[in-house]
Amino acid sequence: LDIDLETIDMEDPQVFQLISDGNTSGLFQLESTGMTSFMKNLKPDKLEEIIAGISLYRPGPMDSIPTYIENRKNPDKISYLHPKLKDTLEVTYGCMVYQEQVMRICRDLAGYSDGRADLVRRIMSKKKHKDMMEERQVFIFGKKEENGKPSIPGCVNNGVSEEIASELYDRMSAFGSYAFNKSHAAAYAYVCYREAWLKRYYPVEFYAALLNSYLDNTDKIAQYVFECNKMDIKVLPPDINESGSEFTVSGKNIRFGMAAVKSVGGQAIKSIVSERESGGNFVDFMDFCKRVSKQDVNKKSVENLIRCGAFDSMGVYRSRMLAVFEKVMDGFNQENKKNIDGQLSLFDEASYEAKKLEVIHYPPIDEFEPAVLLSMEKEILGYYISGHPMRQYQEKLSDVVNFSTKDKFDLVDGVPDESGETLSIQPLRDKQSVTFAGSITKVTVKSTKNNNLMAFINVEDVYGYIEVIIFPNTYKDNIDLFTNERIVLIKGTLDIREDEGDVKVLCNEIYDVQQVIDNPDVLNNRNGYYKKRTKGNNEQIRPPADESTMKPSLPPEKKILYIRLENRRRLQELFNTISYFSGRTPVSVYFKDTKKYEKLGENFAVDVEYDSICNILEEKFGKENVVIK
Repeated sequence: LDIDLETIDMEDPQVFQLISDGNTSGLFQLESTGMTSFMKNLKPDKLEEIIAGISLYRPGPMDSIPTYIENRKNPDKISYLHPKLKDTLEVTYGCMVYQEQVMRICRDLAGYSDGRADLVRRIMSKKKHKDMMEERQVFIFGKKEENGKPSIPGCVNNGVSEEIASELYDRMSAFGSYAFNKSHAAAYAYVCYREAWLKRYYPVEFYAALLNSYLDNTDKIAQYVFECNKMDIKVLPPDINESGSEFTVSGKNIRFGMAAVKSVGGQAIKSIVSERESGGNFVDFMDFCKRVSKQDVNKKSVENLIRCGAFDSMGVYRSRMLAVFEKVMDGFNQENKKNIDGQLSLFDEASYEAKKLEVIHYPPIDEFEPAVLLSMEKEILGYYISGHPMRQYQEKLSDVVNFSTKDKFDLVDGVPDESGETLSIQPLRDKQSVTFAGSITKVTVKSTKNNNLMAFINVEDVYGYIEVIIFPNTYKDNIDLFTNERIVLIKGTLDIREDEGDVKVLCNEIYDVQQVIDNPDVLNNRNGYYKKRTKGNNEQIRPPADESTMKPSLPPEKKILYIRLENRRRLQELFNTISYFSGRTPVSVYFKDTKKYEKLGENFAVDVEYDSICNILEEKFGKENVVIK
């Protein structure tokens, strides 16, 4: 394609409609779940509104998003603290959005010079609270020189009341530390609009380029392959007669590149493409083996090309090709060796064997089951291409699942500030309960210091994967579930580590997904409880029991969880652990070094009915140091 992006229509209604419809996947700054929702509510119809949206969707300014949307839809509702603010804030519907607006307010209302106004911007952006408090007085009342003449008039001397000036400064301070300058936002918006234009008019080419930009990010590749399928753009497996090294456009679809195939190196790809360009497409599998037999293409490369479907267009089952490919390649390798040695004759046995292989006699065996073919794709390419094991369950689980790995991208990616650092915008929160389903793709079992086994597993849905931590008790009770390609449903707690840029799930419960589909009530049972669902009420009752076997027990708030620690240095570790099990049972800590008890506040009360809490605490602090009574 030869497109001059400098000449495209920057006011194209169809491009704005694409953004307003929430079709923002792959668009710079707009593809997160929160930003997509913002654009759907805002329905921008001019570039100025996208610029404002990018500036608003950050901690601090984002508090003004509802007001911005409401004022845009109903201009009569726009109001200003002072009439002098209208010229500055009218373009953003009465909301303070940009750093430049802070600077102009300082100039227009308080009489600042350009340099002094920029100083205020820098103080706010760097969160210098002491300087901000000192500047507050200057903004409201002004500043005098040594001879008593005012160098800065201040708002009061310019006809703005102290009350309004004070409130205005508070508003500027509240959002100023995260405010974006408009020049940065405008540059981002231009990039975003151009991408949206390309996506609207050249969607196949757009996604092919997008996929090539994330070749080293398997999560993103999986996400965009899924988005392509939603747009009826097929992402086709590698093809020996069409694929290059990277993703390429193939008609109205996208073709996987051979660089994605495990064990197929750059030199092998170069040899295959060069032979194809010089001698034409490969006619069949025999023709391919014959023509590349002198090139840097080994058996492992050919095997994996077969397994991922690169030869499917030749109309032969993968199972049959895998049964014969080594014999075919050996035949041509022997022939080439004889040629090199100068020993080949018309009656040579190797020559006779090679000629016999001019027509391959495939064994009459059936093709692999669809699930096996999918597994091959996953193993060799790192992705499911022709389908996904989770697709058949998505609709059936829609009422149960409330989290997907797409949500993880929003939490990890966040948004960049003007210095390039990332600000996290979190539609989900740390320690939030989630339920999601996926296929287990990796299981790592480790031993704790008490010699109990726990597991770290990767669970993949149609968007990507997330790591799930399985504590000893849960692992022991469900050990048969932890196998690769097992489809499971997990109820757990989000573990969001902003400092590490990572999101994990701490597993509370795990089920085989078919068990949940066959019997949804299994999700309502936990620790002998059954949650009886009634309209407008979730009542929790115990199952029937013989009264003679029932033992009286104290209610949770009457019990106390006692923890013994060596010293206060392990207190933060305790806080991090019990924060996942909020409840009504108070916690008391005994410090061995000082021989003193300390009762923790109500915020640290725990749920002792939770079956794993004691096991987890005992693993961390020792069984002898944990008591409930």
